[in-house]
Amino acid sequence: MARTLLRRAAGTSWRVQTLADPRPVLHLETSEPYGRPAARLVVTVGERVRRSRFLGTLSALRAPHVVIAEVARFAREHQEGIIEEMIAQPGPVFAQTQRLIAEVFQPDEIGEASEAPAGLPTSVIAAQRRAFWISMREEGQLHRIDLHTVRTEGARFGSGTPVDLKLNPIEGALYAEQIGPLLYVVTTGEPDNLPAAMETLGCRKSQLVSPTSFEGLLCAFQRESGEEFGMGTVERIDWASRTAEIWSTAIPPVPVPILSFGTLRLANDGREQGELRRWQV
Repeated sequence: MARTLLRRAAGTSWRVQTLADPRPVLHLETSEPYGRPAARLVVTVGERVRRSRFLGTLSALRAPHVVIAEVARFAREHQEGIIEEMIAQPGPVFAQTQRLIAEVFQPDEIGEASEAPAGLPTSVIAAQRRAFWISMREEGQLHRIDLHTVRTEGARFGSGTPVDLKLNPIEGALYAEQIGPLLYVVTTGEPDNLPAAMETLGCRKSQLVSPTSFEGLLCAFQRESGEEFGMGTVERIDWASRTAEIWSTAIPPVPVPILSFGTLRLANDGREQGELRRWQV
């Protein structure tokens, strides 16, 4: 046994084969739950989850850089192992990501998509996901996170320098930050003085975000290693104090080094409410 790369087409799965194999398996298809909620990259051995990394989306191609990072980590840690790729999609992003997976992992053998056995119907997989979302909600507790003290991932928010709205007032703005040439503004409307504010701050572009845009978003607490230790959803953000209320499976109180936002939005009853565009918030 050495390194095996398993490719997939829609409606197929290598799950029966990987469950019977003693080697560790990195699963890249984030629409499927492996042991616990979906929207993660998961390493398993048989039925047991060894490690997982939150993506917060049902399509791993929304974050191909994270996929390649996890493939590289898996290759470093396991001389023998299996990678089960995400389901093939048309387009250049998938084609390049697939090539990079093979380049980084350097498999000894490849199971082609045409050889993959049939998997569960998509309706069954969706029902499994909803059951896990409901379980995640039932197991969760409310956390209040000071956004001044955590790093954020998966969103534009938190990637720039906060704007002092007393020195640089923007009409109706609850929060703003400058991200290079972009002025990011949390507001309920379009400020009349936005062009003047952009000129003052030297910004060429702006992004207006509703204060409720984060509500219901799938999110996770992460360690510096990137591994998540609590998943949940955003209840609300108090922009005046920059405090996020997060319903999470982590047990409070717990220090949160990284708060990672996904793009999948969930209702409290486990229904999936669609995904935001990447970097919409």
